[in-house]
Amino acid sequence: MKKGRASHLKTKTRIVIELCGVDGVDMVFAGQTIEASAAPDPFIMANLTQKFLIGLAFAGLLGIFVVGVLTGAAVIGWKAALRAGNEAATLQNLKTIAAVEIQYYNAHNRTFGTLDQMIKERLLTSKFSGNPPIADGYVFNLNIVPKTSSQPTSFTLNADPQNSATGKNHYYIDSSGSTIHVNRDEPASATDSALGE
Repeated sequence: MKKGRASHLKTKTRIVIELCGVDGVDMVFAGQTIEASAAPDPFIMANLTQKFLIGLAFAGLLGIFVVGVLTGAAVIGWKAALRAGNEAATLQNLKTIAAVEIQYYNAHNRTFGTLDQMIKERLLTSKFSGNPPIADGYVFNLNIVPKTSSQPTSFTLNADPQNSATGKNHYYIDSSGSTIHVNRDEPASATDSALGE
């Protein structure tokens, strides 16, 4: 492109905006002056303000909704984690009590002990005291069957959640072995499926 032609295009497409006084803005475009009023149209401003406020309200409601959803998810997650922690601790408590019962059995003329007797001998901590004892969100029920001339002594141990917030599963173990039985709906027994089946 020739130098003279580029200069000619610049001149034809030149737009000049000048600020003229306080009352308005004059625009010079292709040799014609267009005056713009300094005061905006009240109808247009009201419409823009209304749209802005509606947008702001919508953004606020959306923010509240998002915070609510996140808070709800956090609470649900926390409750699920609490239940899972209680259930894991209860399984360990059942194993501990069953192992301590074997120690007590071997040291006390082949008889099993109550929770209070094992606490008194410091085989268990006071965590298992109470009537009924409650530990880690679970209620423990230990039943000792004394030995008779026809049968040896035995025990059954149930652990049931205090309520639906502290646990879901009901557990059972007895003196016949170390298998823990589980039931999701009611107190477990030896006829329920073994844990992990």
